[in-house]
Amino acid sequence: MSDPAAESKTSATTDDPAETEEDNGDAISPIIGEGRVAGGIGPGALPRFARWPKALRAFRHSDYRLLWAGAFVSNVGSWMQNVAQAWLIYDLTQSATWLGIDAFASGLPVVALLPLGGVMADRLNRRWLLIWSNLVSALMAATLAVMAATDFLTAQRVWWIVALSVGTGLSDAIRVPATQSLVPVLVGRDDLVNAMSLNSIQFNISRALGPALAGVSLVSLGVSWSFTFNAASFLAVIAAVAMMRNVPAALPGRESVGESLRGGVRYLRSRPDLMMMMVLIAMGGFLFAPITGKMLPVVAQEIFHLGAVGYSQLVSAFGLGAVLGAAAMALQSHKKPNPWRAVPLYVLLGVCELALCWHGPFALAAGIVALGGAVFVAAVIQINTTILHSSPDEVRGRVASFQVLSFRLGMPLGNLTAGLLATSMGIRSVLFGFGVAMIVLAPAAMMGYRRRAGEETRRQGDTETRRSLS
Repeated sequence: MSDPAAESKTSATTDDPAETEEDNGDAISPIIGEGRVAGGIGPGALPRFARWPKALRAFRHSDYRLLWAGAFVSNVGSWMQNVAQAWLIYDLTQSATWLGIDAFASGLPVVALLPLGGVMADRLNRRWLLIWSNLVSALMAATLAVMAATDFLTAQRVWWIVALSVGTGLSDAIRVPATQSLVPVLVGRDDLVNAMSLNSIQFNISRALGPALAGVSLVSLGVSWSFTFNAASFLAVIAAVAMMRNVPAALPGRESVGESLRGGVRYLRSRPDLMMMMVLIAMGGFLFAPITGKMLPVVAQEIFHLGAVGYSQLVSAFGLGAVLGAAAMALQSHKKPNPWRAVPLYVLLGVCELALCWHGPFALAAGIVALGGAVFVAAVIQINTTILHSSPDEVRGRVASFQVLSFRLGMPLGNLTAGLLATSMGIRSVLFGFGVAMIVLAPAAMMGYRRRAGEETRRQGDTETRRSLS
């Protein structure tokens, strides 16, 4: 969508009785034990809760509302930059390969450093992690705005854009695990599924709004203004995080950073269910990459012969569909998430890619992209909420980092592969191949996991039988 170390604010006082009732009733209880947080709803929260429909119940937590609002403004700016940056690169180079390279460069630092970011989220103060990482991102966007406004960028200097993408990726490697691990602390386990759905709604509203604003900016103001707005939008997150009152200071671990990282890896290896869910996330990010944004300029140009306006409309269509998918998940957030429901959704994503590779009316293509957005977000929410919900508090930052890593690894590699193949084979062939692979591989992965799980269950049963007979 974007606290001193000794400070641990687990409660706050205020002159507003309504706010006191909310914060004392539904805020998180104080930190106990080794960084564990117990979420609870007190009796005083019930009158306040009555104001919020079930689909919005995570909004009863005031700190979560601040984080949600700040992230929304920041994400609008980020989507404006994503659209403008992709169009600027394509306009300078006329190369799908460069689009793939830029997407890969922005994702590579995240892939390399996300596990370290997860360790930092578990060990350091998340308020300051978020403030400094957003300041770095603002600096990267402001630098790109100046370069674009002064006509410094040319086809020969496109590497500057790629270098700034690397800097933004470094910031994301710290920011994303801190944000992901903070949400369960702010809302508690009972409201986690709803909070994740609302996060997806704001992210995808910004995904629809940001490209639309970027299209207006590209046509009316120039490409540099999208980068300028993005730089300013990071201040919204910084202000929101600074205003939050119940951000606990993480307790320093007794183990080294390397030991913390290895401990997170050991935990994941002991949870084959989490490992399989992360494989599904990586698979979805890789195989649906041609429709998630970076290759859409090529789709708009090669298949429909449209320019920046058509491209921004396709991205907005994806965002609109994603909002509807997230809203549907929010309405059902009282149900326990089931990651295996994502598999048939993945098959439908493959069908969307196959349908898009045929030249039809642009309105029909926009509808297909919107359907893909809805299905993609619903599948990701099913998987992501299950991962966070089933992870203990003391390792959640590291688990969240590997969760995001699996997506960030799949998406850049998918963009890079799609860009290289589109240059030599055309975007239609890429859509067809990726769609077929999605239809085949998602059910195969599920069946393979269930077969291994069944074998493990039988093995454990045989072991117990031998023990009882001995």
